[in-house]
Amino acid sequence: MIVVLNRVPAGLTPLGEWLAEVADDVALITSPEAAEGYRGTFPTVIEVADYPSSDGVDEALDRLCRSHEVTRIVHVTEEDILRAARARDRHGIPGQSADQALPFRDKLVMKERVAAAGLRTPGFHAPRDADDARSFAAGHGWPVVVKPRLGFASSGVTLVRTMDELTAEIGRRDLSDVLLEEYVPGPVYHVDGEAEQGEARYVCPSRYINNCLSFHDSVPLGSAQLGPDDPMTARLDAFTRETLAALPACERSPFHLEVMLHEGDGQLYFCEIASRLGGAHVPQALTYRTGVNPAQATIRHQAGLPTAGTEAIRLADELYGWVLVPPRSGTLLAVDTPDLPDWIREFLIRAETPQEFTGASASIDAIVSFVAQGETFQILERRLIEFTEVAQRFTKWM
Repeated sequence: MIVVLNRVPAGLTPLGEWLAEVADDVALITSPEAAEGYRGTFPTVIEVADYPSSDGVDEALDRLCRSHEVTRIVHVTEEDILRAARARDRHGIPGQSADQALPFRDKLVMKERVAAAGLRTPGFHAPRDADDARSFAAGHGWPVVVKPRLGFASSGVTLVRTMDELTAEIGRRDLSDVLLEEYVPGPVYHVDGEAEQGEARYVCPSRYINNCLSFHDSVPLGSAQLGPDDPMTARLDAFTRETLAALPACERSPFHLEVMLHEGDGQLYFCEIASRLGGAHVPQALTYRTGVNPAQATIRHQAGLPTAGTEAIRLADELYGWVLVPPRSGTLLAVDTPDLPDWIREFLIRAETPQEFTGASASIDAIVSFVAQGETFQILERRLIEFTEVAQRFTKWM
């Protein structure tokens, strides 16, 4: 039996198609919201309420491993990486182990590993108490980044600018899951690709438009891929390979790395890395650029099945980018579809109307999103910015 942990709807991860040749031997553990799209696809579909945080996922996984001969455990999203790894360890199943997975999930552990390898990182600290947090801020200056050690999609990440704000923020969090970081001013890049045994099989760098905390102010988030001749491409490629070498070597896996370029000293600083695909429309942009669907490839590989892109992956000359338009506070009355230029590859309306919003809670929240193509980074970035303004004019709020 192959056990798949996945709460992503079937419209985005058509597992019945991707795992067709072993569908009769698949058990899916999923959320009630996603389950409807998978019923009838696999003989076993187990629904777990409050999927991201529930112990029910681990309990269902252990029951299946005890009652069946489970040969593979497949994870898809960030919250399942450690779940799957620990279950593999408990039941002797091949794949990424907990020791291999933890430095890609726990931001304290990953920064300790990367810093020990000699790469630049912002100052960081896991505070013992509020006094300890205040001492860190006094030594590193303002603002200070406060984030969960095991978070994702920038949920729970905030900037604090005063001692009073920091004290209040520390007071409402579980200190076992808090990391403080020095703020690094400057543009942020993300690098996506696939690694195997600590080495990159391919590297695709992009630069964010705005940043992953923009959703707090209902500002769109996007990114545009860099071309091979961009001076940052070679620097980010080398930084990525050094980062991967500092972390545990695992079987083939996608990775998503975020890197900051300090606007003062011009140096690259490590932000964080995950052994999974980037969120938003990173997978779609990678599919266009490489010709290989990275979500399908990683799911099939974890299941022990042949995958596309077994040979070296070549990046196409055309560049791709995406934008997420987040909700703001108010009632979204309607979203119309504007005339789409031929360089828009995908345009998605992601909210039902009418609907009330209080803003966005994570960097991947969006009411409208799109993927675009451009011949150069400059052309692509301009198109993304211009079409974001167009898309926003087609939303009606009250």
